[in-house]
Amino acid sequence: MLLGHSCLALRFDCINARMQVMWKEKNSVQHLWVLFQPIGIVGAPPYRRTSIIKPSGNTRIAYAFVTFTLPYFSELHKKRYKQVNGKNVRIIPANIADLLTPRAIAWGPKGPRCGPKGDPKFPATSK
Repeated sequence: MLLGHSCLALRFDCINARMQVMWKEKNSVQHLWVLFQPIGIVGAPPYRRTSIIKPSGNTRIAYAFVTFTLPYFSELHKKRYKQVNGKNVRIIPANIADLLTPRAIAWGPKGPRCGPKGDPKFPATSK
């Protein structure tokens, strides 16, 4: 289950989908990348991405990585997105309760939740 600023991307010229992760918390992105590395689904390490917020002109900094394209991600993509007027629209799967593991809940809808002074409310490594 993907929550927050992550998505399953299926490009028009690819057979399989890939996962894109982008959060402002550098350590959280690095942690997730390290979890994926032993199973061989990531290549390049996380990178810093900057963008300008319009109309304020402020700079937004985030950290991101993408996985390799895999058939498994394509199957998840089919469960998570629906074609509406030629566009992929994110939906809530009928089996959402089965997909929300303790780890997915701990990471929350916007990445890992942090309490005062950066103390995590939920440990990201919970099982």
